[in-house]
Amino acid sequence: MEDFNKEILFAQGGRVFIGFNPEESKILKKCVLCKIVDEVLPEVYYRVHKRRREIYEQEIFKIVRYYMRTTYHMKCIFPKGETAAYLLKYSTKKLKHFEFYAPSYKNREFSIGDYKITFYRKDKKSMLFRLGEIAKVVEMFRYITVYCFDDETRERVRLILRRRKLKRILRIKSGIPKWMLKELKKIKKIPEK
Repeated sequence: MEDFNKEILFAQGGRVFIGFNPEESKILKKCVLCKIVDEVLPEVYYRVHKRRREIYEQEIFKIVRYYMRTTYHMKCIFPKGETAAYLLKYSTKKLKHFEFYAPSYKNREFSIGDYKITFYRKDKKSMLFRLGEIAKVVEMFRYITVYCFDDETRERVRLILRRRKLKRILRIKSGIPKWMLKELKKIKKIPEK
């Protein structure tokens, strides 16, 4: 596996797995997200009102920190701030199309050369939403088995993953990449303590 810090996964509602620790700023500078802001967004600035583009940028960076803090009430779950980039990295999509969840804005799409950026409203039936949910399950189990968390953190993570909502997601099969189906099969075989 390559360095996870260079990729970011946009999961449900644009939320992102990332460790919230002192190294966060350093990590953000290395990831694809910052490259989008630095290289791609400036090219569409002439189309976007100044205040609107500031909101877009703020929204992008806000979602990076949102997920772990609000959902799991944990400051850090992955050591060294590694991000769960699995879905973005191994999906069939190339790193040319980037989709963001912006709840208070209309759907908006920009095309700049080979790049495509979409800001969209929440749609629970959308494939991006569903794949994001599945990716969260996959990534959590991957990190639980690979890294040594303390017992309390490990148990809290397992409790989160046992929620009924996630069990329903595990039963989804249509439209899921093959690599993800393989990971889900592994998860189902893990015995619960």
